[in-house]
Amino acid sequence: MTKLKSNSPLIEKDLAYNWHPFTQMKHHETHPPIPIKRTDGCYLIDMDNNRYLDTISSWWCTIHGHNHPAIVHALSTQAKTMCHTLYAGTTHQPVADLSEKLVAITPKGLNRVFYTDNGSTAIEMALKCSVAYFKRKGYSQKNRFVSLEHGYHGDTLGCMSVSHVSEFNQEFSALATPAIKIPVPIECNKPDQLNMNGFITYCANVFSGFLKSNNNEVAALVVEPLLQAAGGFRMYPPQFLDMLGNLCTNYNVHLIVDEVATGFGRTGRHFAVDHVPNLSPDFLCLSKGLTSGTLPLAATLTTQKIYDAFYDDSKSNMFAHGHTYCANPLGCAVALATLSLFETDRTLDHVAKLSAMLDRKHDQFNAIHGVLNTRQLGSIFAMTIPSLPSIHTELCARGRSAGFWLRPLGDTLYFMPPLSIPVKTYEHLVDTVAEILTDILPT
Repeated sequence: MTKLKSNSPLIEKDLAYNWHPFTQMKHHETHPPIPIKRTDGCYLIDMDNNRYLDTISSWWCTIHGHNHPAIVHALSTQAKTMCHTLYAGTTHQPVADLSEKLVAITPKGLNRVFYTDNGSTAIEMALKCSVAYFKRKGYSQKNRFVSLEHGYHGDTLGCMSVSHVSEFNQEFSALATPAIKIPVPIECNKPDQLNMNGFITYCANVFSGFLKSNNNEVAALVVEPLLQAAGGFRMYPPQFLDMLGNLCTNYNVHLIVDEVATGFGRTGRHFAVDHVPNLSPDFLCLSKGLTSGTLPLAATLTTQKIYDAFYDDSKSNMFAHGHTYCANPLGCAVALATLSLFETDRTLDHVAKLSAMLDRKHDQFNAIHGVLNTRQLGSIFAMTIPSLPSIHTELCARGRSAGFWLRPLGDTLYFMPPLSIPVKTYEHLVDTVAEILTDILPT
């Protein structure tokens, strides 16, 4: 394991005052947090100049790598003229330009943008807006939600209501109104008596059957498209998402698509919904990669039809929702630079090369005893390792020694590095981790 020499005062101060997210703080008595001094491209660099490849993009958000010069320039340039203004009764050039760009690259029909500051608030806006829309249309009873098994949409109360990752929210369940959950056609869960097409149809029929009797109560279906990240990097076919979208249209139910983790090139296309031609979400929620992890910013796109339901002479009919940092000019300027880099750096072309390399790695991991269900979507690669909780500490330590920052999720090991990672660097990562797993997994 890499030994850190000069970090004791920083660690002591951090642990004296701070409470880290999703962390059992007692663990840090024996395994202190790694103090990061700076970042560079795909790497985190500690106080002793040890470099760690950021294999999970600092929680899935660093698309173009850390400190990209174009993004840093956009931030510093904007900071010289305006860092913040309220977004009620005022506007500014960065937000107008950003909204125009987002409408141009997202599915047809999404032409209104509401800004918040993180993934949870983007989802909360969609949930509240869906219910408020139906109330204005005379359907006040449509106030329930449906979501997918093992889905995860954030940690605020509304988001918890439509999430089903129990280890994250079980103890707060009494505070939330749980959504109806429907099964997802994941290959490893397929009943033996069904082929995959049959399993997809079965899962869609569960939703269809519920809507036949309850569509008058359901406002929206909330989904993570094609990839349930926090639920264990579970991947399902585009055909299922297409069927869900059609059912929502047929039964006057909104489709809320959570692209917080999947958006901005991760799946090989701008958005995961782009794998389903003609899909028409009513809400599309974005964050994380929107600013390549540089600043907090989120956007919820919706339709003109929904927008028009709140457009009225009466102030009481407005959508009464907002946040202090809505459409922050710094965040908008950074987001514009982030989106521009997809063109100048030909990001999606590079993702295709990363994906092709990963296509060749499945057999390598499948040959390791104790590794199950390798799976891939674009540049994202994951596998199930039932014994992972017992080897978690050793795996992460061996990874740091090799120069990798790993953070498994339960029994799932996954790689989701910045899209700017060189192909050879990503290949070295997966080859080295395969060697480590071969060495430490029990045979």
